Amino acid sequence: MPRYHKPLVVTDAAINIEPDLETKADIARNAIDLCRALGIERPKLAVLAAVEIVTAKQPATLDAAALSKMADRGQIEGGIVDGPLAFDNAISLEAARSKHLASPVAGDPDILLVPDLDLGQHARPSSCSTWRGPRAPASWSAPGCRSRSPAGRRGRGRGLPPVP
Repeated sequence: MPRYHKPLVVTDAAINIEPDLETKADIARNAIDLCRALGIERPKLAVLAAVEIVTAKQPATLDAAALSKMADRGQIEGGIVDGPLAFDNAISLEAARSKHLASPVAGDPDILLVPDLDLGQHARPSSCSTWRGPRAPASWSAPGCRSRSPAGRRGRGRGLPPVP
């Protein structure tokens, strides 16, 4: 995202096709741990969905609401989690305000948690990625990646702290 004011992690844009709630919770925990390892003390995680209201007609909104509540109750720790948020109000405080949406994450997330492969492919800001696996973080670049962020330049996890 060329105009976004800080580095932004986008989760699983191509790895998990249609994760269930527990998988999304694990993805949230891993993304929060990665951001903390990169020096972000209390990362803000926006759980994306097509709309910012909870509706049974869109299961991603139910998962987003559940993840937010799980964070409130300490099941997801170390960050601030809010959702469902549509992409526009996740990255723009002005868009969130125009919809009268009060959110501690809107306009300032460190992490975008995408609900599935389709939205993930559209939400990812570039082809440069950092991935946190079960044993050690790793970062990779697709051909043509010109990342300016420290994580994107490290390549293959060099310089990232080990996973606890």
